[in-house]
Amino acid sequence: MTKGSFSKQYSTLVRRSCSRILLVSSLVAGGITGTGEILPSHAQQLTQSNIEEELLNEVLDEPPAEILEAIREAPFSEVFTLSIPDRGLGYAVKDRDYDPKHKRVGLYTLWGDIPSSNVLQVSMFYCFRNQAIANAQLEKITLLDGDQVLVTIDQKIVATQAQAVEVAPAYYETTTLLADPFSSPYWGGGYYGSLGTPFPTTTVESIYVPAENCSVGGSRFDLTPVQAEIAQLPNKTLDVRMDFDNGSVETWRLGRGTVEEIKTFPSFNTNS
Repeated sequence: MTKGSFSKQYSTLVRRSCSRILLVSSLVAGGITGTGEILPSHAQQLTQSNIEEELLNEVLDEPPAEILEAIREAPFSEVFTLSIPDRGLGYAVKDRDYDPKHKRVGLYTLWGDIPSSNVLQVSMFYCFRNQAIANAQLEKITLLDGDQVLVTIDQKIVATQAQAVEVAPAYYETTTLLADPFSSPYWGGGYYGSLGTPFPTTTVESIYVPAENCSVGGSRFDLTPVQAEIAQLPNKTLDVRMDFDNGSVETWRLGRGTVEEIKTFPSFNTNS
């Protein structure tokens, strides 16, 4: 099997750049400069066009524009196909599980199959609040149905060290309190004193809310050693346990629709 070809053809390779490794989870979240993007801190001061150019140059392995666009536009939890020069037809499914309070925080996965090249792999992209995994690498993933282990995926092809990235800037939260306890928006202005003057209002000094960071990184795994186990996965939402090389563990989910679609890949269909 040709290791690494999935990275180039599906635009999911995260590569080392000097002493840093940057990751774009927005590749599968809706676009390099989309709403849910994760940007390296040094890129946040650049214009939108410069951000996209830098991310493409530093993070991606210069994929063909049509391949990148197909991944951007593809819906989640549905198989989409890519015509790959010199390699034939590729199949892919992307999935995400994110924090509803902050959509930049979560797990993004891209599952791919290029039958003619014997490539069957998954790329994992993550942005987790867990600061303990900064500088750690994702070593393996385990799919579970409750407490039942269904498959362990540990044939790592490439991994990045997680890096702390700011996903929400610091800000001040200001609260205004009315001195009049009888003030009500339902009755218009506040209660007036005997002299016809309203009670004064008091503005409380702003409360500082620190910036929010997440640990960002990614890994890519070969699925061929566990091909039979994946083909037998139950059609339901599964837990994804992620084990890092420093002992940290994160648990997220893989959607039922994605599980069902992955199993339709030609490599899982022995009759094709």
